[in-house]
Amino acid sequence: RKEADDVGPQAELDHWKKRMAKFDSLTTYLRCSQCKIVLNILVATKSKTVESWRELDMTITDFTNEAKDNVKFLYTLQKHCEPLYKCNPVTMLDSISGLMNTIRMINSYSRYYNTSERMTALFVKVTNQMITACRAHITDSGYHKVWEQERTMVLERMADCKRLNEEYQKCFQRTKKKLEEHAEEKPFDFSETYMFGKFNNFCIRLDKLTELLMITDIYMKLGDSHIEGIDVLFGRFTTPLSALKKKSYDPLDQRKPDFDYDFEDFKKQVQEIQKQLQTLLNERFAAMPTTMQALDLLERFGRLQISELNLLEKYKEAVQMFVRDLQLVQTEYNEQKENPPLARNLPPISGKITWSRQLYHRITGPVEVMKRHPDVMEMAETKRAIKGYNRLARVLVEYELVLLKLWSAQLDQAKDGLNSPVLVRDPNTRALSVNLSSVTFELLRDIHVLGGLGVAVPSHGLALYAQKHHVLDTYDTIKMLLEEIGRVQRKINKQFEILMTPYLDKLDEAMSPGLSLIQWLSLDIGAYIASAKRTLGDLEQVVDRANSIHDHRILAGFAEMLHTPMCMAPSTETLTVADFETATSEACKSAGSGLSIKSEAIRSA
Repeated sequence: RKEADDVGPQAELDHWKKRMAKFDSLTTYLRCSQCKIVLNILVATKSKTVESWRELDMTITDFTNEAKDNVKFLYTLQKHCEPLYKCNPVTMLDSISGLMNTIRMINSYSRYYNTSERMTALFVKVTNQMITACRAHITDSGYHKVWEQERTMVLERMADCKRLNEEYQKCFQRTKKKLEEHAEEKPFDFSETYMFGKFNNFCIRLDKLTELLMITDIYMKLGDSHIEGIDVLFGRFTTPLSALKKKSYDPLDQRKPDFDYDFEDFKKQVQEIQKQLQTLLNERFAAMPTTMQALDLLERFGRLQISELNLLEKYKEAVQMFVRDLQLVQTEYNEQKENPPLARNLPPISGKITWSRQLYHRITGPVEVMKRHPDVMEMAETKRAIKGYNRLARVLVEYELVLLKLWSAQLDQAKDGLNSPVLVRDPNTRALSVNLSSVTFELLRDIHVLGGLGVAVPSHGLALYAQKHHVLDTYDTIKMLLEEIGRVQRKINKQFEILMTPYLDKLDEAMSPGLSLIQWLSLDIGAYIASAKRTLGDLEQVVDRANSIHDHRILAGFAEMLHTPMCMAPSTETLTVADFETATSEACKSAGSGLSIKSEAIRSA
C-alpha cells in the first residue's frame, strides 16, 4: 500500500471504505445464480478447482469482514478527527482527549485493526494532520509566509503548535498509563519515536524559526541606533537575512534539511557580527572622556538587548572611572570650598550653592544610571563605590545647609534694611547717597537663583522678593535724582553761589524727608520723589537763567566794550597833529556815549 507520507487519518477511513466496497461487490457476485450454477457443475464433475474456489471464497469473506469491521471502528473515529481538519491548534486541544479514547477503544476491541503496525500507522496519520493544521495556522492557510507577518503573532502561533504537540503526547502517556492499570484492555505497545518523531522534528524546526525571528528582532534594532559605526554592522546583518528569506523552499517543511544548513550558516555570520559589535563597543568606550558619557554609551548598547555583548565588564570599568571621579570631586571640594569659582553674575551664596550642586550632580548622575541596572548594583566594586559616594554626598549637602543658614540670616538683615530711610548723608562731604546695601541686591538675585534650584525660600524672603520691582525701580529713580542734583549743582557759577543759597536750601528741604521719614516701603515715596523733582526743576530753571544772563548779556557786553575804538588811525591819508587830535576827540565822545549805554544795560541785567 503506497501513499504520501503526509496523509491524515481520513485517508485511512477512505482506504477501508474503498476496500469494503470492492469486497462487497465480489461477495455479491459470488452469491449470484450464475456463480452458483458454475459451482454446482464443478461439484457435480468433481473438479479439482472446487477446493481452490472454496478457499478463495473464504478469503474474500474474511477480507470483507475485516473491511467492514475496520470501517465500523474508523467511523467512530471520524467525528473526533474532524477538528484536525477544521480547527486550529488552539481549539484542537479540546478534542485530543476524545480522539485518544476512541483510538484506545479501537485498539482494545477491534478484531482486525488493532495490530501494532496499523495502530502505529493511524497515529502517524493523526500526527501528519496535526502538522498540516499547524502549518496552515502559521501561514494563514498558505496566504502569508513566516517573514511577511507580524513577529509577535507568528511567535504566538508557533507556541500554539508546540503546546499542541506537548498536550498530544501527554494525553497519549496518560492513556497508556490507564491501560497499564486495566489488564483486560490491550496496552499501547507502539513505537513512540515513529509516532511522534515528525511532530518533534516539526517543533525543532519551529524552535529554529523562533530563534531566527528573535535574532531578527534584536539585530533589526541596529538600524534604529545612532551609535557611530553601527550602520555598517546593520548592513552586514541584513544581507544574509535577505538571502535566507529569498530561499525557494518552505521553512516549515521539516522533511527538507536545506533550512537547517542555511540557518547554521546564518548563525555563523551573526556570531561574526557579534564579535565586530563587541570590538566597536570596546573602541567607543575607550574614547569616552567622562563617566556619564561612558554609562550613556553602555545604556545605548544595552538597549540593543544583545546578550552576547560583554556589557558587565564594561560597567566594571565605568565604576572604576566613577571612583576616580569621586576622588577628583573630593579634592576639588577641599581646595575650593572657601572660595569656589562662581558663575558669571551670581552672588556669593547662590554661586557657592550652584557650585556645590554641580559637584553633587556630577557624582549623582552616574549613580542614577547604575540604579537602573540591578546586576550592576550587585557588583562588589559598585557597592564600595556607593559607600564613597554617600560620604561625599553627605559632605556636599551639609555644605549647602550651612550656606542656606547664613543666607537666611542675611534675609533678616535685608528686611530690616528696607525699613531704613532711603537717603544717607556723608558726615564729611555732606553729600547725599542712596541708603541701600549691595547685599540687598545680592539677596534678591539669590532668591531668584535658589528658587530655580528648587530651594525652599522662607516666607520673609518671598515677601522681600515680592517687593523686588518696587525696590529696584525706586532705587534707580532716587539714584538718577541724586545724579541730576549733582549735574545741576555743577552748573552753578561760583559767582552765583551766594545768590543760589535760598534755592539750594529749598532743594535741601525737599530732600530732607528721605533722610528720616521716607523709607523703602513707604506708601508716599512716590509723592516725595515727585516733589523733589519739581524743586530740582525750579532750581535748574533759575540756574539756567542766571547762566544765560551771565553769558549772553554781561560777558557779551564786556566783550563789546573791550573792542570799542577810542581813536581812528588814518588808512591812506597823512593827517596833521591838529587833525588827528580833532578826530580822536570826536571818536572818544562817540565811544563814551556807547559805553554809557552798554554799562547801563549790564547794570540793569
